[in-house]
Amino acid sequence: MIDEFKTSIYKIDSNFKVVFVSESLSSFLGIPIDDIIGKSCYSLLSQYSSPCKFCPIIRNDLELKYYYEIVSDNGNYGYFIANITKSDEKHLISMLDMTEMRAYHLSNKHKIKEQKADISRLKNELSFNKRKLSFFERSLDKSQAGAMFIDRDYNIVHINLKLRKLIFDGIDINISKCYNIYGYSSPCFFCPWSNTGNDRHSKVIDDKSFIIEFTRMDHYILEVLRDVTKEVLQIQSIKESQDRLIEKQKQMEILNMDLISTNDKLKVIQGAMDDELKRVGYIQSSLLPKSIPVIDGYDFGVIFISTKYASGDYYDFIDASETNLGIVLADVSGHGTPAAVIMAMTRAIMRSYTLGVTSSSSVLSMINEVLCDNIYTKDFVTMFYLVLDIEKSSINYSSAGHHPVLYYDASEFMVKKLNVNGLLLGIFKEQEYEEKVLTLNSGDILFLYTDGLIEVINKDNEQYGYDRLLSKIIMYSSLSPKLMIDEIMQDVKEFTNLESYRDDITIVAIKKD
Repeated sequence: MIDEFKTSIYKIDSNFKVVFVSESLSSFLGIPIDDIIGKSCYSLLSQYSSPCKFCPIIRNDLELKYYYEIVSDNGNYGYFIANITKSDEKHLISMLDMTEMRAYHLSNKHKIKEQKADISRLKNELSFNKRKLSFFERSLDKSQAGAMFIDRDYNIVHINLKLRKLIFDGIDINISKCYNIYGYSSPCFFCPWSNTGNDRHSKVIDDKSFIIEFTRMDHYILEVLRDVTKEVLQIQSIKESQDRLIEKQKQMEILNMDLISTNDKLKVIQGAMDDELKRVGYIQSSLLPKSIPVIDGYDFGVIFISTKYASGDYYDFIDASETNLGIVLADVSGHGTPAAVIMAMTRAIMRSYTLGVTSSSSVLSMINEVLCDNIYTKDFVTMFYLVLDIEKSSINYSSAGHHPVLYYDASEFMVKKLNVNGLLLGIFKEQEYEEKVLTLNSGDILFLYTDGLIEVINKDNEQYGYDRLLSKIIMYSSLSPKLMIDEIMQDVKEFTNLESYRDDITIVAIKKD
């Protein structure tokens, strides 16, 4: 009848030998009853060679409840509470399986600790967010960009004076919901509260073009509005020029099919095209920086050589913020007018979309999206973009298929290549670009260049190449960037024995004092 109970039971004599065992305990241990009878309980259940020190029988305290864990030979695990009853010089031990109850207790105990930790974390987070919101409100009022804080109910928590001036032309109009500013009576379709992956949107408000940037902060959204009306008009103008040039090129292709009969006309048209190229070249030259930056602790050098009237090379210095300077070097595929037009477009986009963005990878992603929407040819752009943190003497940099920047490490007296992954601009949308960080020390040099420099060839069809360039950078590392570039270009001239080159050459060098 004992075997019918779920409780496991066994009986031992005065020598701790098992004289009876229930079927349930035999099944748990995975040992036949006949093999259990006669064995000592302490060797069977605890694998001891002598009676357990904590055994209630030895301590003569049968009122004591006995808790212990058992792992059987067949892998079963159990946590038991045992009661001991003495009868006829023998002891009957009944064991109640508490395994599931113990596991449930431990699980609930862990959950209670987690809930207390979550409550404490949420209180701290709420307090922190309140302090952070107050700090951001004070900062927004000093910002040169329009900005406002939005809560989860689309209420405007704070709106700075710059945004009021941009949207309301200085008129004090009370609007409580953010979507009313954009001309909607209900939440915007591009709102980050419903579109979690959305962090940027373009919007026209009262004939003004804005770029809206969203920053989520758990309970609030910071919306920054930048007026890019002038830049958008400039891009549209460039696109119109591009369309006109493409149409002229198509007409040239048609006229070339009948070259003999239209030779005189082609000469006239070619002259007009040359004049157009000259004008494009003049426009392009006007878009390049008029001067190089003058910054304490840094020295800059630049050279720009165009093989034709117009070039596909582009360099620029952009004030990303008060303490960050963006430095870009790009090369458009192809030559002549199409390359120059795309270069001008790239320059306009860079000037429009990089203000306040100090992450080089974010800039390349934004530029790629806009170029993909506006380049209608098979041309593409390679670009290396770095952001110099003037105060920290560090850079973060990214590349879109451009040659690696050469970094002269003054401490090791050697030149290293700054390799970083990234696809070409203007081909595939929604691209992400790798970003790396480098700290500059005194004497370090960053050497940016286009492929026209290393691919220039001499009369023996030999390229100038990386190795020769690396040795010259080391040789002239003690000079200023300007003198270093002058010496390198003199070496290129002697190498090729030429006054002009087949491809555009652009170099930008930065030296840490």
